[in-house]
Amino acid sequence: MELKDIKKICKEIVDLIHEGNKGLIYRKYDTLLEWFGMTSKRNFDILKKVDYQLRKHNVTIWVGAEQLNSVSELNRGETITFRLNGSSNESNGFANAG
Repeated sequence: MELKDIKKICKEIVDLIHEGNKGLIYRKYDTLLEWFGMTSKRNFDILKKVDYQLRKHNVTIWVGAEQLNSVSELNRGETITFRLNGSSNESNGFANAG
């Protein structure tokens, strides 16, 4: 997968967050992997690039109330919460909603 494709998908994640009224979105980890062409096996080089692009757009990754540093820390089947860092909803307990 090309870097331009990774940037485009990460930008789409940011756009989805902006479209919602909560400042966050929920997706299954398997869905995220599909977006980046990893249906059977994870590619950690691509996941590092995804991490960088999400950080660049101030997007944080959560599983429940726990903020993660990398998408590679997730397990298949988990629900991810993507939120904009510094979102006013962060202090309102939305991290526990995932």
